[in-house]
Amino acid sequence: MGEWVSAMYNTIDYRNAQAVVLGGPEWLTVFSGATGEELATVEYPVLYGSSDWGDLNGNRSNRYNGGVSFVSDTGAGKTATGRPSIIQQRGYYTRLTVSAHNWRDGALTKVWTYDSGATAGNEAYGKGNHSLMTADVGRSSSRRTTSRPTWVSTSALAWPIRPGPTSM
Repeated sequence: MGEWVSAMYNTIDYRNAQAVVLGGPEWLTVFSGATGEELATVEYPVLYGSSDWGDLNGNRSNRYNGGVSFVSDTGAGKTATGRPSIIQQRGYYTRLTVSAHNWRDGALTKVWTYDSGATAGNEAYGKGNHSLMTADVGRSSSRRTTSRPTWVSTSALAWPIRPGPTSM
């Protein structure tokens, strides 16, 4: 995808009058740590798209956190591989999104995406935070295969994870 993305989008300037990017394509890419070569690229799981993030200037939507966690990476009801997944968080305060991707055998694939949405009533709406942490909440989450939080407070969200080995 790298050459195609470069040829297609390098000539377009997506900045607005305030030099902020509030639209256009967005990507999640895995690079080689040794060479910097692009190894895989996919469309970012939740695009900017609108003012659903709680402001019109991109402040909240352009906030990203990332990490690594052991999630059910093979699908609901299936045994996990015990290998870590990439966790991406986007948005603070009003709207919060979290997604899990796998980097396996040269392919980058989405496992799941959680989106609090842009309206009150969802358990995570309005509770986005400035950090992302993973934990085995209650030591029982290895059996769960959901992309929904197990609990929500005003300062933390907990997603089910699966403990596993520390190496890939």
